Amino acid sequence: MSYTIKDEIHRKIDLKRNELTRKQIKNQLSRNGYGKYTSIETEMVVSKAFMTLSGTCKTVLLLFLLKRKLKFKKGQTPICINPDKICMTYKELTSAPFDLHPEQVRRSIKTLLERGFIKIVHQGGAYQKDKTIYGVSDNWCMWEAGRDFSPKKKDVKRGYQGKGLGAVKTISTHKKVSHTRTRKSEPKR
Repeated sequence: MSYTIKDEIHRKIDLKRNELTRKQIKNQLSRNGYGKYTSIETEMVVSKAFMTLSGTCKTVLLLFLLKRKLKFKKGQTPICINPDKICMTYKELTSAPFDLHPEQVRRSIKTLLERGFIKIVHQGGAYQKDKTIYGVSDNWCMWEAGRDFSPKKKDVKRGYQGKGLGAVKTISTHKKVSHTRTRKSEPKR
């Protein structure tokens, strides 16, 4: 059996890679605020919004649900203590044990916002310590194809756009002109 350079490189990479033990993963999750248990409603799992989610989106949604602090009482449905105080950073999703790609994280959070599973309570990003605070939402019940609960405002009018002044106001003066090259040729008689 002959080894190639590629096989040797993969072997060295595998030796350097430290697999996290179960205890290390558990400690890291508890440091980041993940709870020991979570509760998922059956209605959420069988909803149209949940069925359209990709695998990564479902993983991120479960991580959001694990961040909730629930008060369990025997014989009652669990009560969420912090529905509008969930802090989920890109750094914790892109590092071990999840190792998601930053673009996957961005897309899945955007999809969860559009489908109505989460909402933005406080938009972070002004400086490094200012984190985005999310809240769990029940808008997923009302979601249908073509209806999104996007947090971005559409058609924001800035400057002269709202007043119809300046270069923004356009009047359609373009006449329909047919060119000989673009015209369909008529059959010869």
